[in-house]
Amino acid sequence: MEYILVVIPIVLTIIFSFIVRRLNLVKKLNNEGLLLPSLIIPTASTLLLILIMSQIMRYENFKDTEYLSYYYTKIRHTDRWNEYIHRTCTRRVPAGRDSKGNTIYRTQTYDCSYVENHPERWLKYDNSGEEEYISEEEFMRIKSLWKTPMVFVDMHRHYYTIDGDAQEYYWNNNWRDCLTYTIEHNYENRILGSESVLKYQKITPEEAKELGLFEYPSVDRNYDQNPIIGYSATKDEIKRFQFLNSYYGKNKQFRVFVLVYPSRSGVQITEDQKAYWQGGNKNELIICIGIDGGKKIKWANCFSWQSNPELDIRCRNFLLEQKQLNLMSLSNWIIKHINLWERRQFSEFKYIQSFLTGDQVIGITWTVIGLNILLIVIFIVISFKTGIINKYKQNN
Repeated sequence: MEYILVVIPIVLTIIFSFIVRRLNLVKKLNNEGLLLPSLIIPTASTLLLILIMSQIMRYENFKDTEYLSYYYTKIRHTDRWNEYIHRTCTRRVPAGRDSKGNTIYRTQTYDCSYVENHPERWLKYDNSGEEEYISEEEFMRIKSLWKTPMVFVDMHRHYYTIDGDAQEYYWNNNWRDCLTYTIEHNYENRILGSESVLKYQKITPEEAKELGLFEYPSVDRNYDQNPIIGYSATKDEIKRFQFLNSYYGKNKQFRVFVLVYPSRSGVQITEDQKAYWQGGNKNELIICIGIDGGKKIKWANCFSWQSNPELDIRCRNFLLEQKQLNLMSLSNWIIKHINLWERRQFSEFKYIQSFLTGDQVIGITWTVIGLNILLIVIFIVISFKTGIINKYKQNN
């Protein structure tokens, strides 16, 4: 649809032609070969501009953000060591003078080998194999937390005089001592930038606030995220769900959020929340719970993008059978039934086409107009300069 804007350079070229005729520049333009470019260049530039801008805007329309969690599996200390680096260098040295007395130089090779010293280092590794340098203080803190035996690692280095090896300490498999972190990750969600029937109604942040809906929690300064929203959970409860998200996040492509509302909001609020979050991200199980002034569960609902909603339904039924909200019990239930989780592959939505918004089309339109006006000005300036040059040649 946006490619209809290609008529803009055609219209502006007609205006440009009228201007150059009025200024009696047609002959000069023909002589200098500028008339044809004045017709082709704006059209080609406009097509290229529309293509680039529309593709960027479509990508932005499709772009969505999900949260991925990982946990650290081990820490490592590497001893200091050194190695002998064999190297040959060249330099230019005087080799006499020529017949005119100028110095003659020749290339000389020499041994520039040296010993490189490597300091001791401290690292930690996550369950995806990524390594990260840390301070000695953090290393000792984690070592003290895990309280696991040292594992010696022979690094088999080609050392010079100091052989540096390593010592590793592994996570103790206690979820309370599991060190986790969360990152934001962009992915393509074609449902967002489309008019598909799968897309939910638009709810603005202002409307969401009035309805009592939740925003996605931000990643805190400790690089983690509280997955329990609307409820004053204990440190252990928060830690337990952070552990679930990191331990099962990579292998199961799974993430859980627990949203707790006052029971008076009614179960309908979950449909509004689902619309506000556009169904959630592809890796999320979102559990919505309504409680009274205490912890008594009045209603529950779950939603996700799974093709098979069995886990959603069974989780909801489990909660409705509970008299009181017990997050530890809920986490244990999720672990027991985690094999029911199957993340939907969003690649199946590749067929969905994106449509530019009205504001985006307006933005492209004004950019195209601005580009073509600029090109017209450039052509007029060139034609004037060409005319001056021709006049100078004729006078001489």
